[in-house]
Amino acid sequence: MKETLVCALAQLAAELGTTGLVGLLATVGAASTVLAAIGRRIARLRPKGSPAPGPPWLMATLIAIGLYLLARLVDPLLAHDLGPAPLGVADGAWARVGYFESLLLGRSWAAPLLPLADHPTLAVMIHAALWPTLVVAIRFVLVRWPSSVRAAGVEVTWDTPEAELPRWWLGATTARRADDRFRRWSTRLLFILVPLHLAAGGLMAVGERGNPVPTCGTDLASQAAASVSEAVASELDALTGLAPAALVDVGHPAPGSWILGGLLLLIWSLHLLLPGRPFAEAEEEEVDEEDEGPTAEDEVVAPPLLAKVTTALAAHPLPDDDLDALARLATGPLPAAPGRAVPLPVELGPMVREVARALTGQEEVWVHQAAVLEHLGRAWRVEGGRGVGETPTLEEEVARSPVRTRAGAPHALLATAEASGRSTTAMLAAVHVALDRGGSTLVVVPEGTEPRAWAERFRTALERSPARWNVSVTVAGDALATMLLGGEVPTVVVTDLTQLDASVLADARAEPFLERLGLVVVDDVDAHVGIAEMHLHLMMRRLWALDESRRALMEERGFPTLLLALAGPSAAPDAQASWARHLLAAPLRSFADPSSAPCAARLVLRRADLPSPTGRGATRDALREACAALGLRFEEREAGDGRRHLRRTTDVRGAEVLWLSGGYLAVAQEVARLRHAGADTPEGAALLVLDVPAAEAVALHQHARDGVDLAALPQPASVVEPRVLRQRHLERALGRPHERRALRHRLAGELGDAILERLERTGQVRVRQRHLFDPQRDAPTVREVLQTAREQPLGEPIEPRCVGDVDARVTLVDEGTATVLAYVDAAIAPALHPPGSDFAHPLGRFVVLDRPREGEGRLPVDRTGPGHAVIERAVTLDTPGAELTEHLTERALGGRPTRLGLVSVQLTEHVLGVRRYDDAGELRDERRLEPPLTARYATDACLIRTPLGADAAATLLVATRFGLSTALRGAHRHADAALVAIDDVWHLVVHDRIPGGGGFAATVARDAVRPMLSVARLALERLDHDAREAFADRWDPRPTDRRGPWAAREALQWLDGLLDRERERRLGVRRGYAPGEGQRGDLGRLWVGSSGRATDLVWTRHRWESPVPLSDDGGSIPPGDVFFDAGIERAMLLGRRAGDGLAPWVELLRRYAGDEYELTALHLVAALPTGAPRGEQPDPLRTFFSRDADGVGKARLLHALVPGTPAWVDASGRVAVEVRGSLYAIEGPAPRRLAGFDGEALF
Repeated sequence: MKETLVCALAQLAAELGTTGLVGLLATVGAASTVLAAIGRRIARLRPKGSPAPGPPWLMATLIAIGLYLLARLVDPLLAHDLGPAPLGVADGAWARVGYFESLLLGRSWAAPLLPLADHPTLAVMIHAALWPTLVVAIRFVLVRWPSSVRAAGVEVTWDTPEAELPRWWLGATTARRADDRFRRWSTRLLFILVPLHLAAGGLMAVGERGNPVPTCGTDLASQAAASVSEAVASELDALTGLAPAALVDVGHPAPGSWILGGLLLLIWSLHLLLPGRPFAEAEEEEVDEEDEGPTAEDEVVAPPLLAKVTTALAAHPLPDDDLDALARLATGPLPAAPGRAVPLPVELGPMVREVARALTGQEEVWVHQAAVLEHLGRAWRVEGGRGVGETPTLEEEVARSPVRTRAGAPHALLATAEASGRSTTAMLAAVHVALDRGGSTLVVVPEGTEPRAWAERFRTALERSPARWNVSVTVAGDALATMLLGGEVPTVVVTDLTQLDASVLADARAEPFLERLGLVVVDDVDAHVGIAEMHLHLMMRRLWALDESRRALMEERGFPTLLLALAGPSAAPDAQASWARHLLAAPLRSFADPSSAPCAARLVLRRADLPSPTGRGATRDALREACAALGLRFEEREAGDGRRHLRRTTDVRGAEVLWLSGGYLAVAQEVARLRHAGADTPEGAALLVLDVPAAEAVALHQHARDGVDLAALPQPASVVEPRVLRQRHLERALGRPHERRALRHRLAGELGDAILERLERTGQVRVRQRHLFDPQRDAPTVREVLQTAREQPLGEPIEPRCVGDVDARVTLVDEGTATVLAYVDAAIAPALHPPGSDFAHPLGRFVVLDRPREGEGRLPVDRTGPGHAVIERAVTLDTPGAELTEHLTERALGGRPTRLGLVSVQLTEHVLGVRRYDDAGELRDERRLEPPLTARYATDACLIRTPLGADAAATLLVATRFGLSTALRGAHRHADAALVAIDDVWHLVVHDRIPGGGGFAATVARDAVRPMLSVARLALERLDHDAREAFADRWDPRPTDRRGPWAAREALQWLDGLLDRERERRLGVRRGYAPGEGQRGDLGRLWVGSSGRATDLVWTRHRWESPVPLSDDGGSIPPGDVFFDAGIERAMLLGRRAGDGLAPWVELLRRYAGDEYELTALHLVAALPTGAPRGEQPDPLRTFFSRDADGVGKARLLHALVPGTPAWVDASGRVAVEVRGSLYAIEGPAPRRLAGFDGEALF
């Protein structure tokens, strides 16, 4: 049997020859490549979500090449002693057989094939069968072979992150396709290698001449003499003109190397041509523009994901009806949307485009990214130097930077959802500034965010681009100091607020970096809340003061600095932009396009809607376990500005199930921020589960489309820094030289003048004078430069979470690990962290164990389970009541006025106890503090006078605390409401829980009273029974044994009168009449309306010659010129279609004219100007007010005023009417009697 196969193989080799076989293999490879190039739809035959097929095959081929080279190296060492030759193989031929050749063919049945060096055709056939098989086996081992670290091979999908790709993933940094850089250089190399490989195949074909033909019987030998190979070779001899002996000695590559080389080139080409297939592909079919209705797929978003999760939670599949009902119950569904990409702006250089390709993997960016980058690219302009004249001149020149900002170019605010490319935009802008403008970039991240993570992402992106040699990224702190000490100036510095003060603004060693500063990026602007917000505001003012001082002292040679602020989306973009301008102390141009980046379908459900054994909704742990069992990625997020960093989603686009916890409006805002959640998931969808307090959802959820609009809440509070905070920042700023005017303009103000005067008087600040030349005035000028005498900043470094210095702080320390978790001002520490209270931290949830020990300033804390604590407190004002009430003024909030105002108070908070509840809202612990803790501090407060009794005022306080936390961002920690009796009258006190005040009470007093009380009214109106009890447990600051009855009715009566204008209840049309003021012929003014708003009235005056006297209650009006004014609401005028709209004026005319009403109406109509005949006639009411009609229109008006009046019209358009048996022409200006009239009847 084996001899028969060998004979058949030898016969095939003799028939084909090396020339035919090489040509056949080259044709197969070329055809495969052309087929892949023409039909890239091969990728569509693969399952959705499949990665690029090339990398594993390419690595398997390279491993096979390595094995081949290793075998060629060790073969001579192993072939020195192969033993006796098999039967049928001559000793001379056996000596030329290799070791691996003997392992494969060293048998008597393969004697005709040995040695393979004499039979290249057979060698090519054997290698062509061996190596592809080996490559397939190697690829199986790489991808599917189980091992100790994997159970079922490597699972790579189209959206697998780069960090999770196997190390052998070759030729691509993503699972989607070959990298652009790899494609560029490898394509050029392929164009060189493919011709060389074909030439090598030709050498193999030529080198076969002269080799013996394998014999396998006499018939085969006779057929070989006339083989195709010999015929082709003979024609080749005739074409080349060479003798056969000349061709025998031509060298040629080894068959194995030629086969492996061709296999490598083939797989290499296919890798460049065949990409992966995404999960959700854009359909290329045309959509009928007329059919825009929702389809069945649009009605149910992500049913497979919802079905899997609910099945895992309920331990059995839900019926289809229940599943559909659950999908309809969801908020949304929010459908998927494709992105809108555009090319990079032309203002960006080629290196920036390389970085963009490395960051995004594509040539284009989203629309909002391109808009910001184009704005920043145009914000700078480059000025060329002045030309040198022919005649040399001696003049003084000052070297200036050629880069200038355009006049009036504002800074940029990019407000878009997470994972929409905000960080990518900042990175591209930083590279643009570094490479195209030669400047550096400062990136400021919120406190609580790790700057190293931001810097590491930037470095990782740069490593895949040529910019890694030109752009250096470092973190402020020791790393920055080391670089600056070594004389190296970093390109990008990433810092938080702590290091921004210590390592950048207050450190003189950072001067070379600040001199080149061209861009400041503030990431997550809306994450700064409360005290951190104040510190950021003052640090930005310090940065602008340094920038202005540098320009003033360096005669405008400094590099211009621009600002790029990144924030989340807002339902009130104008309010957000205004707040950001104040916070960053710079004019901002807002960019917000939420629809430009692609987003997945999202299904939003409340926790209570998911199935659970208890029927009270799924818990976080149960959902986490269900997702783990299903292999779904589960992420958690704490909603709300200032709390988002506590549990931040690591991969928004890859999250399949997200658990959002927090207040109702905060969670709703977070859903808008997570617009791109699930975009890179296998399902192409995401399930968002909202964990909000049930009472808040009842109070604030608006199911009706025309419900109360709460989208603009919570609104930002304009920060107001305490004097001590501004003084600390001013003293820190004086460690660097500042020009006096720039310092006063940006930072000091009136308070700073007093501080500077004191520091100059005590010798702590030194004043120097710089003599410069002012080109605008063409005169020398003197600039005063201020700096501390020691040239070091005064005071201690800034702690972003505290107002005071180290001596006025309390440290929260984990007892178990001695880790410092947070700092808090000692003045408010008892009110924020009494014993038994808890707080959230990125490391977990902690409970305060004890009071701070005397003189230590240290609060011991320990880990605790989920839940929340409610601090029972009362407030007293140490400021006399008379001083407080004199600052109150009357304000009307839409209804009855009340007295309120902003006052500075000395306030004492008495902490009476702490209540702790679990996640389900059940009371678990209640402790009393004896004696009560007290926190005494000066702050700002907004006082609102109420005429309520004690119970109603207490009920109003509970709702107001909820309304304050809902209406103002950051108020849950930095502001509160209390109840104080002043002169036996209850006053609501909305105060800042920040020593010295922080702007929350000022914002309430200025423009947030109405939103706060409106939310409080919603809670009082909608909550009842168990919802009211749960609401009171969460927001009532009184101990449970001191609560009085729930007096919501009295509180609502006061709120309704305060917030709503009292309207009269009237049915039908409203009218108003004013008689004439005594002028001859004045009949007065009559208006008609439905809303009662005089601003919507349309007025018309009617004047005519009355032939009869008119009379009213006041006397008689003789015949002659009379007039009256008619007014009507515009909506009624546009809506009326019948003559009954004239009834009020008919009644007025009848009262004046009495029995002569018909003649009066006739003269009024005749006095109207007569226009040209027209086709369509307006209704009489419009004619009455427009005083514009032809004869037919005037006849219709008279018929409406005097029903039953006949009228005729002739062929020329003239009209006649009959009044009291007489015919009249009404062309005007007065009626004219007619003897007769021939026409067609109108009425």
